[in-house]
Amino acid sequence: MALCECGCGQEPKTEGSRFLRGHHWRIRPLSEDHKQRMAEGRRGNKWSAERRFKRSGANHHYWGKHRSREVKRKISEKLRGKPLPEKTKRKISLVLKGRSVSEETRAKISASRMGIPCPEAAKRFGSANPMWRGGTSNRGHGPEFTDELKLAVRQRDGFTCQLCGRKENSRTHHCHHIDYDKHNNAAENLVTLCLRCHGLTGAGRPYWQTLLEMRRGLRLLPDMSIMAI
Repeated sequence: MALCECGCGQEPKTEGSRFLRGHHWRIRPLSEDHKQRMAEGRRGNKWSAERRFKRSGANHHYWGKHRSREVKRKISEKLRGKPLPEKTKRKISLVLKGRSVSEETRAKISASRMGIPCPEAAKRFGSANPMWRGGTSNRGHGPEFTDELKLAVRQRDGFTCQLCGRKENSRTHHCHHIDYDKHNNAAENLVTLCLRCHGLTGAGRPYWQTLLEMRRGLRLLPDMSIMAI
């Protein structure tokens, strides 16, 4: 059988054909206007189940083959800056739902992004970060902040969040420093908070410190809500 006349060196799959499927355009490239008219003519057309089967898995003409780096680069440049339609985004989301990423893939993604600045990252550093506290460092807790001390504080508070009144269950409540000084581990400076409320106290610190100082000697009833404060 004669080889494909485009010069690719492959044999046409159909006897009597001069080209492999789609290769005849290699020697007669389409104009942009022609491509546009073809795209508009195909828009909205749906493949039959039989045609989808013929183009899926091992039946696909590209099955088992790998694109060269040059081809990948050209595809990447062609798609750069082109937004995906919402329908395509939903399809990708459904396909990836529940799929976990292996450590090897994570390492490859990390290596590929190394040295590439993230445009959004600048909005999260330094004084631009909503958790910025004037440049103070993350100091560790003092040696006296032990599991025994935290357990004693939670027992004192009845294993109940002192803001929303939520009881401790399978998730252990946190011990929060009222004055935000991690080295001030006196029992009167510690209060029991659930995970949600402890997260709330990360922003608006003066408000929460004043509130908890006012309630230092009080124990909220279980049915009190943080929204009623």
